Amino acid sequence: MGVSVCMKKLPILLISVIIINIVLFGLIANIVYSEYLNNGKQLPYFSAVKKDSPQDIVKEDQIIVTKDNIVINIKGAEWSKYADTNSMEPVISSRANGLEIVPKCENIKSGDIIVYEPNFTNGLIVHRVINVTEDKEGLFFTLKGDNNPISDPEKVRCSQIKYQVIGIIY
Repeated sequence: MGVSVCMKKLPILLISVIIINIVLFGLIANIVYSEYLNNGKQLPYFSAVKKDSPQDIVKEDQIIVTKDNIVINIKGAEWSKYADTNSMEPVISSRANGLEIVPKCENIKSGDIIVYEPNFTNGLIVHRVINVTEDKEGLFFTLKGDNNPISDPEKVRCSQIKYQVIGIIY
């Protein structure tokens, strides 16, 4: 008689355990979601902020793949390595090989990755264009490293731009 009563209660017990697990999962997910929002982070599987991608500079017919090699047919392209600054991780790291061209300033768009010579330090910086604007001095670009919390401190002018990244090879 005792076994029969336990068997009748077993489905109720299982349903209760399942409901408790669902509620706990929901609470934990809500806590994780709240932590991301409260700390200004984006969830890894979800992005509320649309980011511009680079332009399609290299067209499909410029890439020739054979069983022996790959040819990317671009006039004036140069090979590049990058410093280990982490500012463009994970897109560009110090282990990446880059392909760059000297661009026409008026062709650079938001989302493109450019190499420029800043006024505030020696060397070159590789960052993404987040805005293209014009003022009384002419065209300028606002740039930001993908991994940086804020944009670069200066208006980047056409004369400072040295290259446009057209490909990253790992």
